[in-house]
Parts: sequence; C-alpha cells; structure tokens
Amino acid sequence: MSNCILIISDKFERSAEYVRSVGERYPIEFVDVSEVPSSENIDPLLLVVDIDLADQKTIQDLRDAFTQVHRTKNKIFLTESSQRSAIVQARALGAKSILLPPHDDDELENCIAGLLRQMTRKKLEHRSVKESAAFQSIASLNDSIFQSIQNAESLPKKKVQMCCKIITSCLQETNIHSWLETVKEHHSYTYRHSMNVTGLAVAFAMHYGMRKADINRIATGALMHDIGKARIPLSILDKPGPLTPEEVVQVRQHPVYSGIILSEDRQFDPEVIDIAVHHHECLDGTGYPDGLKGDEISDLVRIITIVDIFSGLIDQRSYKEALPKEQAYQIMLGMKNKLDMDLLHAFETITLDKPGLATNAFPLQVA
Repeated sequence: MSNCILIISDKFERSAEYVRSVGERYPIEFVDVSEVPSSENIDPLLLVVDIDLADQKTIQDLRDAFTQVHRTKNKIFLTESSQRSAIVQARALGAKSILLPPHDDDELENCIAGLLRQMTRKKLEHRSVKESAAFQSIASLNDSIFQSIQNAESLPKKKVQMCCKIITSCLQETNIHSWLETVKEHHSYTYRHSMNVTGLAVAFAMHYGMRKADINRIATGALMHDIGKARIPLSILDKPGPLTPEEVVQVRQHPVYSGIILSEDRQFDPEVIDIAVHHHECLDGTGYPDGLKGDEISDLVRIITIVDIFSGLIDQRSYKEALPKEQAYQIMLGMKNKLDMDLLHAFETITLDKPGLATNAFPLQVA
C-alpha cells in the first residue's frame, strides 16, 4: 500500500461513492478502520478518512490505525455533519483538510491534487529554481491534459508550448543526470515517465545540435507520447504485478487512442502524432500498433522509442526494481534488430557520460 491514496472507512459503499472520480486519476486502496494491517510496508501518499466521528470505538480504532501509517502526515477527513464537534474531533486527529457534507467527488479530487502539489514542491526545495519550475510545469500540464480529455475539451496547446520552452531552458543549465535524479522525487509513475522521456529526448536533441523547431517537435512529441493512456483504466496502468493477456491487449491500444485524440484535436503537427502513435514500433516489424519496419519508422520516432524503453528500465515500479543506467543500456544493446543502433550508441554519450560523436553528427530527417 505505497504511493496510493488510502481510504480508511467504516462504510465502504458510502466511501466508494465519494471517491468515484478520484479512482480515475489516482491509485486508491480501501481498508476498514478496524482492520488496518500491522505492516511497515504501509506508506500511502495521503489518507482519506471517512468514519463516524461521534463513535468513540471507531475513533479509537482510527488512532490505532494511525500508528501503522504514522509516516503519512497529510490526512483528509470527510465528516458526516457540519457540527463543530465533528470539526474539532477531525482536527484533534490530525486533519490537514476537512470536507463538510454534502460531499462532492470533484471537491475531494481538487483537495487531493492540491496536497500532492504541495508535497512535490516541498521535495523540490533543494533543487534549482529552473528544475523545480520545469517539473511543476510538466505536472500541471499532465493535470490539464487529463482534465481536457475527461471533459472532451481542446488540448491545452499553449501550455504544451510553454512547458517545452521551460524544459529546454532548464536543460541548457543542468545535466540530464541531475534531471533524472530529480524525477525520482515525484510520486506518480505516469508523471515520472513523462518527465524522464521528455528530459532524455530534449537532452539528446540539444546535444546533437538539432534545429530549434525540431527540438520543439521532439519535446512536444515526448510530452504527448502516452496521451492515449488517459483512456486506459488506472487499475491496469498502476497494477502492482503482471498484466493478464486481456489487460496487455488493452494497454497496447494506447497508441491508437493517442492518434485519435491528437488527430481529432487538430492542433498538433503530423510529426507529433507520428511519435504518439508509433513509439512502440520496432525496426524488425514486431512492434505495434501498425507493425512498421525499417524506413517506415521516422528518426524522431526512433529516438522516442529508445528513450521510452530506457525510462521504463531505470524507473522503479511496485513489481520491479529500477535498473542502473549501465545495465539498462546493455539490455538495449541486445535489441539489435529492433532499435536504431547508431542512435542508441549516440544516446550512450548522453546517459552514461561516454565520449561520443560531435554536434551535428546526425543528419536527421524530420519533415
């Protein structure tokens, strides 16, 4: 029960209704107030408490539960009444936020998002101003993208463009190793992956002297490359273990969803859509969704494919440990028929500090 929103409740049906939309954005776990397991592995991001604050036995059970999750300081209380006694009791139990009835799932979602942003800002206090701004910009963008898709609205292209500028400016002053270390501070794998892929892609483009317009395209493509995952249930994306064959099929639809979302939005270049749709294609034709091979796969897509795989290998998940960068790179060297080896060797000079080719060594064909 780590990196989740832990719902402590004395009535699951009621709580499930309150957190309906929250479960679409964040991994949530329910536990009865009297049955919080005794385990040092309980380390949720924050707690949502939905209990009867007039029942002394339930309150004592909650105090006992808090001894198991003492590291979690952010607690949101959903009170059953607006009476002063309920508010006082919630505060005495350490409530960071108190939501009064009638409860609204959007209000709870906004409260959770606000607390998580505060936590992220605090973790970034030791980083440079530009790094902190870049990561908060990506997090805010991802929130906006999700809301736009959820509400069937136009994607926030101006926010995407501003985010690209902030990231490029940041990486002109810092190195990719610092960037990757900072990424680890974020609680969400989805956000970490977006930050890793974007940072690595922009660092590659800048190191090898791509034109400004092409750096912007690759940054935009990296930011949007997994946008289709907004249509995949979070229970599958954040599943703490291997996916079933049916779930694998569903996840493999995300590039198709990306293409639909971006094409219908009509604001983004064909190269950006190409990246989003085809970054899981392989040179030998074994990739998806279209089974492209060889020259059918553009250079920008080949770059994003490399950084996407590398990011997945070096990031930690609930079911696997993060690999050292050197080990991740060695695994990718074994994918000779699938990846562009010239680009992969060039990628090594950026990620592993190896001597490499000079700037402008790659006459990449963009458009």
